[in-house]
Amino acid sequence: MKKLNSSFLPIEVLARTEQWIAVAKPAGLSVHGGERTYHHLLSILREQEKEQDLQLVHRLDKETSGVILLARKKKYLEHINALLNNASKEYAFICKGKFKKKIIVFESTLLINGKKKKASTKLNVVANFGEHSLLRCLLITGRNHQIRRHCSELGHPILGDDKYGDFNYNKKYQTKGKSPMYLHAYSLQLKIGKNTTTIKSPFFEEFNSFLKKYNVLVEKYFSWKK
Repeated sequence: MKKLNSSFLPIEVLARTEQWIAVAKPAGLSVHGGERTYHHLLSILREQEKEQDLQLVHRLDKETSGVILLARKKKYLEHINALLNNASKEYAFICKGKFKKKIIVFESTLLINGKKKKASTKLNVVANFGEHSLLRCLLITGRNHQIRRHCSELGHPILGDDKYGDFNYNKKYQTKGKSPMYLHAYSLQLKIGKNTTTIKSPFFEEFNSFLKKYNVLVEKYFSWKK
């Protein structure tokens, strides 16, 4: 059995209610088990929080970091899924090249499980540096790999994306070993009754370090205050 990467531990809990917990998923950690996947977010959290009935409400790709929501009991899943259907999900990422426009609403048709689905993403360019751009992204629809596929279609692949990205671009900026994918689920906004709860996850260390090399001040564009 492959040894668990100790850098994943402990998983940071960002918010907690009687029905759910929100945590900061590290990049490189699968959310659930599978063939040859012995250590994953769900199993780690069940042990860490001593809550064996924790349930995944939604998913993030293995290489994507950031906010993810879990139900504390199976009976809460339906209610929390309803909350997510009306939630606002914001991402941040670093990609190749510079955009001519600051705000872009990109729409295309993606093939999902053999069916054509419309996909819409709102992109907000917050900084250009070197041969890169830093963007905020709001999902209007939530298709599989939507942000990664849209960035690739636009000719601005996400740094570190080994499926839809640019191999030479990734290799140029690779650090020791395999570099992470610089895509982060930054914010999840839930509407609960008349109130709005916003949960934010700080960027992972490599993300911050990469921006600091170019003197890009994260605090200028992103806030982690609730």
